[in-house]
Amino acid sequence: MPAMFAMSFASSGVMNSAPVLSNNQNINPGQPSGTCSPMTEFYDGTNDRLFVSTTGSNTVTMWNINSRITSSSATPTASGNPYIGGTSGFVVDNTSTQAQAASFYFGSLGTGATATCGANLYCAVKLTQSGLK
Repeated sequence: MPAMFAMSFASSGVMNSAPVLSNNQNINPGQPSGTCSPMTEFYDGTNDRLFVSTTGSNTVTMWNINSRITSSSATPTASGNPYIGGTSGFVVDNTSTQAQAASFYFGSLGTGATATCGANLYCAVKLTQSGLK
């Protein structure tokens, strides 16, 4: 089962042995298995966000990480689907308050019959900044 873990570091720079977040399975909502896409962190000057996708739920999740997530029951700030097969790595090209000036890109890793992509097609997805918030 894909799960999110977080580690912390001592002031000396050595990683602490106990995780500060352990086994949060809400990155793959409702699914017992799957794999994770590469995670991407994006700070827009105000909010720090973490994006992750999994193959099990075909869902992209966004987590607000302005403060450390420590609960295994924490849930994402926002999510979107269906992106069959999970997603490729995420790319954020800019930060702006103007429409279409900041976008978030990824591709689907599988094909299927979805209203989002069409029957048996891979998706190249662009979400605008307003879709990230």
